Amino acid sequence: MLSQFRARSDVGMIVLVGALLWASGLGTGSWQAVLAGAVQLLPLAVRRQAPGVVLAVVGAATVAQLLLGPPRNVAYVPVLLGLYTVAAAPRQAVRWGVAGGVAVAVAVVMGEVKGLVEGTLLALVVFGLAWTLGLERRRHVADRARIARHEVERAAAERRERTARRLHDTLAHTTTVMLVQAEALRTTSELSGADRKRVDAILSAGREALTEVRQTLRDLAEDDEHPGAVTAELPELLERLRAAGLVLPEEPVDLPDGVAGALAGRVIAEAATNALRHAGPGTRVRISTRIRDRESQVEIVSDLHSVAKSAEGSGFGLASLTAELAEHGGRLEAGPRGRRWVVRAVIPVPAVPTP
Repeated sequence: MLSQFRARSDVGMIVLVGALLWASGLGTGSWQAVLAGAVQLLPLAVRRQAPGVVLAVVGAATVAQLLLGPPRNVAYVPVLLGLYTVAAAPRQAVRWGVAGGVAVAVAVVMGEVKGLVEGTLLALVVFGLAWTLGLERRRHVADRARIARHEVERAAAERRERTARRLHDTLAHTTTVMLVQAEALRTTSELSGADRKRVDAILSAGREALTEVRQTLRDLAEDDEHPGAVTAELPELLERLRAAGLVLPEEPVDLPDGVAGALAGRVIAEAATNALRHAGPGTRVRISTRIRDRESQVEIVSDLHSVAKSAEGSGFGLASLTAELAEHGGRLEAGPRGRRWVVRAVIPVPAVPTP
């Protein structure tokens, strides 16, 4: 809709300027004048797509039109439109270089045919006004885009907070029931030492899960990120998974600093948790990390049992991480490789500027 309106307005503007030039007697004499007038007008149809090129072409045609005569100020109206448009160009060389070159060239010719005041100075003042109006429009459009982006981000933040609160309520109810039942089992049942440790691991994981959910809600309310927290909590999570039966390497995981390290830690935590959930206790998991060519490469390889096949393509956690890594310029892949399940992530270092 907007593009159609702009196209129609550009065509109408070209027709009006053409009528103005024709009424003033420009472009109606020799075939050279007619050709120069056409070159002045027709490129304006694509001035939004190539403002620098269009202004240069229109400026050259305007100089030719002035030299062919009769010399009139109305001859540089197409240049004013080009200057107004080029002021919003993203490249400074176009905004300043092309605009300045065309303005000076036309002003010099106007000085030759109409004198310093009514020719050169008048042209420069009018050109400066058109360019300034275009620059103000550029700033106005940027401000509107910034406000719109802020509104979108605010709405997205509100949706995330509502979703997080609903998730907290669900997890709080479910996990509380699980903790009560596990505590009752530990208190009233005759358990072996190994079984008691497993129940203790369930209780510890449930309490920490509630704590982490509440901390996440506080972070959302404060709009504050703590990228180092995930990296610091990863060893504790891996230790809990090890206590639950997952076979993990004993050496610590080496992660980069900042957001890249936080993302890598979340990938490792999600992949290791999935390995225990889908393949069960006794599953061996190998974790490898390295930084190469300003990229953090993380690979988690686990045993692929028959029950693990259902995990392919069904994990919300990995899907969410895939989208988040893509926002930071990284990528994540997960799938079977022979008799192994492989999760591989590539994260730019730094993924975003570290505060």
